Amino acid sequence: MKSKGARRASFVMAMLILAADFISKTAILAIVGGERAFAPWGRYGELFPRFAHVARIGEYFNISLVWNTGVSFSMFSGSSEFNRWALVAMSLAVIRFIYKMASEGDEPLDTIGFSMVIAGAVGNVLDRIRFGAVVDFLDFHIGRYHWPAFNIADIAICIGVAVLIWRQLFRSK
Repeated sequence: MKSKGARRASFVMAMLILAADFISKTAILAIVGGERAFAPWGRYGELFPRFAHVARIGEYFNISLVWNTGVSFSMFSGSSEFNRWALVAMSLAVIRFIYKMASEGDEPLDTIGFSMVIAGAVGNVLDRIRFGAVVDFLDFHIGRYHWPAFNIADIAICIGVAVLIWRQLFRSK
């Protein structure tokens, strides 16, 4: 059974991730679209350009607004309303499943990993519900070869999954 302290800490961490994700995405949207960044609802294509270069920081990093209508690496991308709501439903089902796994576990490190994955997934689902696509803006590249753009929620998901994999590999028997 998890302690109240571990549950509280994982909840606080998840809220901090969600806040950082929301604030960073809103900042990018405000730079690109001004007041439209605060629209409570709307299709991304009606409110913002499909792509907007914001800043170049060093030789290998850009901040650029990119809309992802699919999932990781733009798989299953499409701009139809069916696609939008199917991905929302699928994401919510996965979040529920992960939450169930997290609530059954008793290891604090597992709780941290699950909380990071859930927070990141919720951050991206909120974008998809609000705009029909996920706001990505971190763009690493070497020359003209770019890693797919990503956001704070994606970072949290990747770190959370890495923590869970590490825990499975090195779990005491």
